[in-house]
Amino acid sequence: MEKTVTVGNIGEKKLVEIILEYVDEVDNGLEKDDDIAVVQGIALKIDGFSTYNSMLPWNTYYDMGWKSAVMVISDFIAKGVKPLAIMVSIGATRETPVNDIIEITKGIRDSAHYYDVKFVGGDTNASKSDVWIDASGIGLPVNKVISRKGAKAGDYVLVTGSFGLTGAAFYAYLTGYDLNSLKEKYPEIIKATKQPLAPKFFLEIVGKYRECISSSIDISDGLAFSLGQLAFKNNLSIHLIDLPIHYEAIKYAHELDLDPEFLALYGGEEFQILFTIRRECENVVQSLIRDYNVTLIGFLKKGKGVYYNNREIKPIGWDHFQNHKNTG
Repeated sequence: MEKTVTVGNIGEKKLVEIILEYVDEVDNGLEKDDDIAVVQGIALKIDGFSTYNSMLPWNTYYDMGWKSAVMVISDFIAKGVKPLAIMVSIGATRETPVNDIIEITKGIRDSAHYYDVKFVGGDTNASKSDVWIDASGIGLPVNKVISRKGAKAGDYVLVTGSFGLTGAAFYAYLTGYDLNSLKEKYPEIIKATKQPLAPKFFLEIVGKYRECISSSIDISDGLAFSLGQLAFKNNLSIHLIDLPIHYEAIKYAHELDLDPEFLALYGGEEFQILFTIRRECENVVQSLIRDYNVTLIGFLKKGKGVYYNNREIKPIGWDHFQNHKNTG
């Protein structure tokens, strides 16, 4: 008798590969596995999670609603799309307190309004074991949408924001760091994992400099994984010269004798943007560094892989079906 293959056997990455075999091609310059899809000029996105796998001890259901909207909006921003509206499907058990659902809904609304996005309703469903949230959205491209693919050797690699806060938060949770002490000593670590923010200003960058942007990707799956994806999609290697690490992540790492670079590379859910600028646009790179919260972190070269300080960075990210970090 043939053994049934389950999603736990193959993991999330392989499951997505199988599903993509059935997904239609849409001729808009994006890959089938890109962050969003665009059909007849309208951008579409859906993302979701179960609260069982996503809530840290200090999170509220309001935080979960807030994050569900940001997950969609962040991918739109990374592709150069102005999000317009969000709808949400919420699954709840019969025992779920009504107030939990109200708090989720408030979080979704407030997060959407922060980005000038309309929250226009959705659907409710029964769940067997815990609350889950699926958010979908529509938007319009500011200019030509930006794919993960399109960079060339010599292009500059940049990121918005800084890293390490969520890596520190997840490490603190997994190792049982005292919650009261964490809140007192590291408020930015708590803040970053309650109501995360995506860089709205990236749409302004796209409006000004789209002709110089060769590729981009949202970093919610972790910086190391996203770097690996960008290198793989462009059949090139990325050589890093800098990692912008948040000062609280550095402080936390020093307290526990950890490597701050590890926290920055393997955190996840930081909702920043990793993008590349064409090599002939050096003046644009300087303008971005001067005028926006972006950092030049490296260059694309021939070859494969991601490298920093003469060592290869493994592109590892979270696998929802195998409950561990998995190589992308």
